[in-house]
Amino acid sequence: MKKAAIIVFCIVTISCAFTDITSVTNPDHKNKLYGRILVISPFQELHYRKLFEYKLSNTFYDVYVDAFAGIDLISPIKTYTDFELRKILDQYNIDGILVASLTDYYESQTYVPPTQVTSGSVWVVSNYVRYSQTTKSIGGGTISRPRMKFEIRLYDRSSGEVAWLSQSFTSGNALADFVTLADSLSRVTIRTLIKEHRLLRSTTRK
Repeated sequence: MKKAAIIVFCIVTISCAFTDITSVTNPDHKNKLYGRILVISPFQELHYRKLFEYKLSNTFYDVYVDAFAGIDLISPIKTYTDFELRKILDQYNIDGILVASLTDYYESQTYVPPTQVTSGSVWVVSNYVRYSQTTKSIGGGTISRPRMKFEIRLYDRSSGEVAWLSQSFTSGNALADFVTLADSLSRVTIRTLIKEHRLLRSTTRK
């Protein structure tokens, strides 16, 4: 009942999004934890790349895992040699590289019929009672709800292999935008990584 009430509240009042995620772990890396993660989301639009990389890295930070937005460490307008890239990874002691790729984005449209509202009035003239009524149509139209799919790979820095892979589907209500969807995906992704014992939390940061 509580969950149903939350869903109803979400639908009618605020922007909300929900994420379903499926993940697998590479058995060769099932016992390794990652505590300093470089986050990369290869959007062509810099606005969305910054937004999503910051959202993910900040969500990691909130659960005491050190993470860095890729756009802050590796400039998208510079060509790096392998030596330069290794130097950056060494400088920040990166042990995992998380690459979050958008695979699909669309809007689901639903037609909502208008609501019929009838109002009336009654008045008395001499010995007669008169009544009139008016029916109006309120609302109705097409509601668009955003949907997006992501594939997220966590690479083991030392071997270059994929240590963890997830595919997700995030859906929002009519008030949701990309920020709302990104927030939902970030929280569910980090929650899943914690549940599957993939993260090493910082012991020095309080």
